[in-house]
Amino acid sequence: MEVLVHDSRQLMRAVSDPSRLRLLNLLSAQEMSAAEAAREMGVTQALASYHLRKLFAVGLVEVVRTHNNRGATEKVYGLTSMGREPVSVGEGSLVMLVEAVAGELRRRVGASEREAPSLVSDAEVWAPVEVVEKVRRDLAESISELIRSGRPPGSPGAVPVSVTAVLFRMDA
Repeated sequence: MEVLVHDSRQLMRAVSDPSRLRLLNLLSAQEMSAAEAAREMGVTQALASYHLRKLFAVGLVEVVRTHNNRGATEKVYGLTSMGREPVSVGEGSLVMLVEAVAGELRRRVGASEREAPSLVSDAEVWAPVEVVEKVRRDLAESISELIRSGRPPGSPGAVPVSVTAVLFRMDA
């Protein structure tokens, strides 16, 4: 699996917001209008639309179709191929993205099923470069598989899960 590399500060500013991270996650399972996204997120349609426009501007989401809804044209958004792949960020953007992910993780942990099995791991190790690259590829593939298998909220046989992985080299 190829991991896309982005150093664009504009891209990082777009995804460094917990609401936009949540929108990307929602769109990984199904296409949505701003109104549908707003209902799922518990925010106003105007706010959901604002965040969708920001993600659209950097190429992570696209308008997949439009339809008339009570006399108005409603856009339905979906992820672009870039929006479906793990992203490798430049060093200047890592802190900004991790801060946004931390905010989104706080929300997810608050919504977690307390009795369900969880997996948490943390490590700071010196590892051979070839092992680091293999783990990086394996993580990217595993997370992509989970994203590709995503279903709309409430789908029979599907459960909501959260997965977050950050792998980076440190200064020696």
